[in-house]
Amino acid sequence: MIDLPYPNPCLIQTCATNKTHSRHVIAIGDCSNDLPMMGTAGLAMAYHVETRLREQATVAMNTVCLDRLLEVLTMTNIVRIKPIFIIINRR
Repeated sequence: MIDLPYPNPCLIQTCATNKTHSRHVIAIGDCSNDLPMMGTAGLAMAYHVETRLREQATVAMNTVCLDRLLEVLTMTNIVRIKPIFIIINRR
């Protein structure tokens, strides 16, 4: 979980450090500054977001807690990748 104004460089650096491709990452964002990070990730999830971000996300979630993330992704069978880590930008 990160708290940065520009999270995409963090995603790229984390992938490089862990020797993995960004397509193995689930990025969760809640505002437009998260769009570059979400575009880099293999799966982009919008969480309690504005319309613009929701339209560009793979999946959007407006529930109260993130603990339903895996349940939602499993139910929709949207994850066809084996994610190595999840990056959530908390701002």
